[in-house]
Amino acid sequence: MLRRSIPLGLPVMAFLVVVFVVEATRGTTGGFAADQPTAGRPLEAGELAGLPTPAATAPFGPPTQNGGAVTRSFKVTGLAPGDVLHFYDGALHDEGWAVSTVPAKGTDGLWRGQWVRNDRLLQVTAEPDVADGTGAGNGAPTSQLDLLLCAVPRGA
Repeated sequence: MLRRSIPLGLPVMAFLVVVFVVEATRGTTGGFAADQPTAGRPLEAGELAGLPTPAATAPFGPPTQNGGAVTRSFKVTGLAPGDVLHFYDGALHDEGWAVSTVPAKGTDGLWRGQWVRNDRLLQVTAEPDVADGTGAGNGAPTSQLDLLLCAVPRGA
């Protein structure tokens, strides 16, 4: 009886992709579940609101809190996703934040960067705003901006 064999490299490659995805998403919203211990003081109301935002930024809704993380999404008119991350690289540096993960475009098309200051971690994600990719018809780029702020996990 003939058996069709799967090359050994394929299962190994699939396993490595899963491990990479799991490790890459640690530190995103799913990585800061309510049961994870955090160092430092808990987040305070309004802490996320104190962060800079680019001009022509409008929130999609109020901030949400899940465990030890606060998130908020915005529409940014006039900046492409890479320009949004460039804005944060400069603005956060001026406020004493240090780059934890260099801003870059991922293979999924999302731009991401992470910054730390004292016992806080800020993750910034930007992507083209597919609901209004033309800036309300005026030809300007629009982006969706997501901010996630949390206390730095222990051991980080």
